[in-house]
Amino acid sequence: MAQPTGKAQIGAGALGTSTLQAALQKQRNLQQRVDSDLNSLVENFSNMVAACKVQDQTRNTQEAFQIDVHVAKITQAAESLLDVVSELKQSAIFSNFEARNDQVAANNLKYEEKAASDAKTVERLRIVIEEAHTLSQSRRRENHVLNRELQIVRDAG
Repeated sequence: MAQPTGKAQIGAGALGTSTLQAALQKQRNLQQRVDSDLNSLVENFSNMVAACKVQDQTRNTQEAFQIDVHVAKITQAAESLLDVVSELKQSAIFSNFEARNDQVAANNLKYEEKAASDAKTVERLRIVIEEAHTLSQSRRRENHVLNRELQIVRDAG
């Protein structure tokens, strides 16, 4: 059973090319197995039915052996189909986890970008506030100087 290896590449929320190709190849392999197993089931069932013709005693023994062989092949094909079903179930479970992991990683990337953007905004705001504070202090000093001069003019006058 071939499991895709490697991690999905994170970027724009898409699967990596190699992971996608591996998934497509696995899907083709499973489809081929299903087709092969179904053809085997049909062929062996047809052969088993054809061997069931009652003729003479010697041929009946041969036909019984042929029927046993066909039944064994049918059983083998059915077990193979059950393996495919099991593999598909596992694939569905694990691909959901991979998709969820990709989604979480994409969200983390988005939130990290948002955090970086917010940090830049906070830094710009800090600079603006510092400039406003410096300007405010400068104006207070100017007002203080003007108030002193005004007081001197009033006292002199």
